[in-house]
Amino acid sequence: AWELVLAALEDRDPQVGDEAQLALGRLDEPRILRALAGRAGLRSPEPLVRLRSAEVFGRLAAGCDGLELVLAVD
Repeated sequence: AWELVLAALEDRDPQVGDEAQLALGRLDEPRILRALAGRAGLRSPEPLVRLRSAEVFGRLAAGCDGLELVLAVD
């Protein structure tokens, strides 16, 4: 189900996108972090998705691998 929430980062409705950000920030799943670091997130062609994905990384309670994050935004 998290794939649907991840896709909601693209939604132009601010409430939908913001809720997706908050929900993803509460999850502790390595696959989600990898997806957020890839084309579904930080490497998306959509600027809004990249911005929201970066905010998700800032909200992660579990933290993330700093090197993976740097490589994703490099």
